[in-house]
Amino acid sequence: KMQECLHKLFPCCFRINTEENSPQSCEKVSPKGIITMFEKEEFKETALLKLQIIDSEELEIGKEFKISQEGLVSSLRKHKDGCVYAGSKLSEEGKVLNDIVLSAKEKGVGDQHFQVKYNSDKSVFTLKDLGQGDGTFIRLDKPLLLQSNQIISFGDTHVSIQITNGDLRLRFIEGPMKDQVYEFHKDEEKPIKVGRMADCTLNIQDISISRYQFVVFYEKGWVLKDGDGKKLSTNGTWLLAENDFEIFDGLAFKAAQTLFKAKLSNPGVSLTC
Repeated sequence: KMQECLHKLFPCCFRINTEENSPQSCEKVSPKGIITMFEKEEFKETALLKLQIIDSEELEIGKEFKISQEGLVSSLRKHKDGCVYAGSKLSEEGKVLNDIVLSAKEKGVGDQHFQVKYNSDKSVFTLKDLGQGDGTFIRLDKPLLLQSNQIISFGDTHVSIQITNGDLRLRFIEGPMKDQVYEFHKDEEKPIKVGRMADCTLNIQDISISRYQFVVFYEKGWVLKDGDGKKLSTNGTWLLAENDFEIFDGLAFKAAQTLFKAKLSNPGVSLTC
């Protein structure tokens, strides 16, 4: 599987499910937020998150999962630990593993695929891939401040990010440019364009990506913008949710062949609405 291949290449970037992902230990794990350029949302104790299925090969499109600070509303897992687990396996040895059950028929799904967690210190929800299946990927519809060890995905391509002394290193680990490495200095005057067009800094001949897939530029750090900086790419540029990623209103992410969209409700909204 793709996830297994990436795990071998970058063991520091991919976690295999361990006891720290178990329901019993969730409350003991300190969330680690990724620094991004996304806008911050303010929450109160009654914050509510809804995950809606907007595309799927097997699951009901339009179905919503309501999540409070304690976890999934009406979950069979019965743990009010602030965590929600999603995967293809409902239970194991009589113990409920997942609050949200994904279809085992979907390609690339893991037994326990991703986790949504409520961070009470920051009053935010976070999303994290659990290292099983083919990964959990966040669509980058807003600018992203790049960090070392991030994995960016688009089309059939996966790129590893490394930043050393302000300089950017892109290593292609899957796709038509596999094993190629490109380095850029922070004093680059022009944005780095990636796509199919001849004027792109990195020209990739892959019909599954856009003419301008994304641009990268240095502005107190390396920033990635999907598309040409104004118009988004057709199929999206995606970030592997290897670390806890703060969920914002409208965030879209995919697990296996299912696409979710996050909706953050204002305080005071009824859980039964």
